[in-house]
This record gives sequence, structure tokens and C-alpha cells, in this order.
Amino acid sequence: MSPPQSGGTEQKVTKAHPKVGPDGKLDKTALIEQYTPFVRSIAAKIKKTLAKNIEFDDLVSYGMTGLLEAAERYDPKFGANFMTFSYYRVRGAIYDGLRGMGWVSRSEYQKIRFEERATAYLENVANRQMGSTAEHKSVED
Repeated sequence: MSPPQSGGTEQKVTKAHPKVGPDGKLDKTALIEQYTPFVRSIAAKIKKTLAKNIEFDDLVSYGMTGLLEAAERYDPKFGANFMTFSYYRVRGAIYDGLRGMGWVSRSEYQKIRFEERATAYLENVANRQMGSTAEHKSVED
């Protein structure tokens, strides 16, 4: 699973940068309101790979913890996109929470990561092939 690029709910979130308070830290209340759909989308993607008895709200809760941790570490002076910065922490916090509950073992987590990377690779290859097919069709026309 790669960090968000564009499209879907992610595109709506990236248009507005998180609000920074007078102390240079992110406004956590505004951050939670603004990035909840982002956290929910990450939790939904992870939920698809897990057993049905795991509650979606638990995943969102772990993700929100990760979002707040990312907010503590984020420094807007570096110019990094907050959503990209927070993506890995949110996803990691969800997996950390699952491991803490005993739902996902280390080896199971490694299998999930392998499947995510394989899926991303195959999507990349398919997109390249579709792009080259479209180029060939436009040349033939």
C-alpha cells in the first residue's frame, strides 16, 4: 500500500493544509475534523484484509492515535505534505494496535506487507501496460 497520491477522499483533504496554532503546533481539534475521512479510508483498506470479527471502529481509533502522534512530530517548516507524512504513522498505529490485541502476529503482518507490495507492483505493471497500449492505439489511428 503506497501513500496517497490523488483522487477519492484524499484529494479533498490535501487541498487544505492543517491549521497551525500560534505555538507552531498543529490545531488538534481541526486536524481531527479535517483528517478523519483520511484515517477512515486507511482503516477501511486494512479492514478488507482482516478477519470479520475485528471492529472497524477499533481500527479507526488506532488510526486516530497514529494521526495525533504524526501531528506531534510534524514540522510545517520542512514543507512536507502532512497527509503523506501521517499516512505511514496512521497505518503503522493500526497494525501496532492489532498486534497489541493479539489479532495480527509478526509473521502475519509480514505476509500482509508482502501482499501489499505485490499488489502495488502488479498495479504498477498493469498501469504501464495500459499506458503503452493506449499509446499504440493513438499511433495506429
